[in-house]
Amino acid sequence: MNESNVCERARAAALLFHRRALVLRRLFFEPRSPRATMACVNALLALSLPGIQAFGQTGPLGGQLRILTNAQTGTSYNVVLSDCGKLVTFANPNNVAVVLPAAGDAGLPNGCWIDIQNTGPGTATFTASGSTVDGSAGFALLSNQGLRILSNGAAYYTQRGQGSSNGGGALSIQSSGTSLGPAATLNIVSGTGFTCIPQVNAGVMTFQCNADTSILATKATLQGGSNPQICVSSSGSGSTYAASCGTTLTAYAARQTLFWYADVPNASTTPTLNIDTLGAKTMVRQDGSALAINDIRAGTLYRIWHDGTSIRVVEAGLGSGSGGGSTPVIPHAIGFTFDGGGAALTAGTTKYLTVPFACTITAWNMAVDAGTATVKTWKTTTGTAVPTAANSISTTGVSISSGTAIHSANLSDFTTTSIATNDILGFNLSAVSGATQVNFIVECDQ
Repeated sequence: MNESNVCERARAAALLFHRRALVLRRLFFEPRSPRATMACVNALLALSLPGIQAFGQTGPLGGQLRILTNAQTGTSYNVVLSDCGKLVTFANPNNVAVVLPAAGDAGLPNGCWIDIQNTGPGTATFTASGSTVDGSAGFALLSNQGLRILSNGAAYYTQRGQGSSNGGGALSIQSSGTSLGPAATLNIVSGTGFTCIPQVNAGVMTFQCNADTSILATKATLQGGSNPQICVSSSGSGSTYAASCGTTLTAYAARQTLFWYADVPNASTTPTLNIDTLGAKTMVRQDGSALAINDIRAGTLYRIWHDGTSIRVVEAGLGSGSGGGSTPVIPHAIGFTFDGGGAALTAGTTKYLTVPFACTITAWNMAVDAGTATVKTWKTTTGTAVPTAANSISTTGVSISSGTAIHSANLSDFTTTSIATNDILGFNLSAVSGATQVNFIVECDQ
């Protein structure tokens, strides 16, 4: 044995005896808590008897430190004091919930360290009871992840530096300031009406969220002609309206609110509205009472809502004046008398006139001295020519076949009932038999 080896062994022996003396002094001459006394005894045995484990903890064995293992296979586990100095593993097919006791004498004392490894396919979530881990409520380990956790007697720290700062690892998840616990994975899920696309660039995660325009209407749509809440009628009937919405309505629902554009006035007190072929519903006033004739005006946009049985027309019968009351309807009689001067009339005669105001045809009247007659109505815009048969707004014409007078609000023969200012009307006696005089009048409301 050379001089150098002798010196090195002498130094090692002196250091060993110095450590033993220090432990003995602390054990027998310094006041210690029971937990600290146990720690001193463990240290003394470890220094005195290499290769022997004190109190089942990790200890030296020859020239190598042997680490004991606590293999857990359940879905939950509470860490205990005897886990200090061990490797604790978790190997359950599902997620595992692990609780750490408070850092300190009541739980894991200062200096306690534990190696942790998640060997299962799920996520092991660790929550510190009454303490923090790297400043957070806990952490999570994915499959095949591990770390070393240490107690300083007041809090826990990890060797990998997991926490809420830039050390990586688990996030401390909160909702409106309320902690939801730690999580190692952030899952972005698109919801109804919006989509979110996460992107990571140079370590920065960005979320791009956009509205789903197949569900949420855009500003351009709401301000344009394809507003999904606007339904337009073009049926030409004042008793059985049909309408189509900007976005096809799939079902009626109680308190469902829409806007409806009426093309013709109502010619019935119980008109129906069939929206997007969902079925005809009787229309009533806002208070549920029956409509009056002409409560609905042509070319007017109404708010409507479904009460579960009928469709209520909010502004039906109401005017647009500042007083909010009813707007007076001014009826006008527009027509001509075909006069044979005592001789029998023949078909084909047409009378013309210009209407100097806008109005809506709501009814028609015909009177004869005898026989039958049919009259068609023609219409063209103001200009340099009178209307012809090509401008007819009648289908087959309206007729009187019995009696000598008739009044009717049935406008189904008219292809339109709207008259614009200065429109030129033509009344054509398309058929007549046995009459020497025929009077035809349309009622046009202003």
